[in-house]
Amino acid sequence: MMTCYFDESANSSTIACGGWIGFDSQWDKISRDWSARVQHESRINQKHKLKPITRYHASDCANRLRQFSGWDVSRQIRFTKKLHEIMAGETATTKCWVHDRPMIFGWAVSVADARETFKDDLTEMELKRYCYSICVHECLKEVERVARVHYPDETINVVHDRLGGHPKPASRGHLKTGQ
Repeated sequence: MMTCYFDESANSSTIACGGWIGFDSQWDKISRDWSARVQHESRINQKHKLKPITRYHASDCANRLRQFSGWDVSRQIRFTKKLHEIMAGETATTKCWVHDRPMIFGWAVSVADARETFKDDLTEMELKRYCYSICVHECLKEVERVARVHYPDETINVVHDRLGGHPKPASRGHLKTGQ
């Protein structure tokens, strides 16, 4: 069994969606090390009388907001690099070859370019929703392509979080390849 985790991120100029596909046995190892790193950073926060960290939220970390407020840039970069090593670095816990590690995918849309294409036919909210739907659609197409090419006999559990970083997945689904 494999699981694909993906999420979106947005700011005023870009909407993006992306994630990782991996075997559940890989996620077990990664999850253990990922949680340990988040807990380590949370203990450091508590020592400095900052908010504890409950999870990694890329946008908040990049902008040093919410649970990451009070951080300096060097700590933010170190933390992100540590998480990257857990996922894909040479010293990754997965200790495996290419295609045995989780595979990454992503898609992004420029809101300004989309506005130029649609002129004034859509409200700002409609435009952002449309950009978001393009990103999700293209990501799911890529997951299906990777599954068909590399894992034709696997079932992939798809877990999608929602904007705002809610800790519970907003939607789940299954993709059965080889059919």
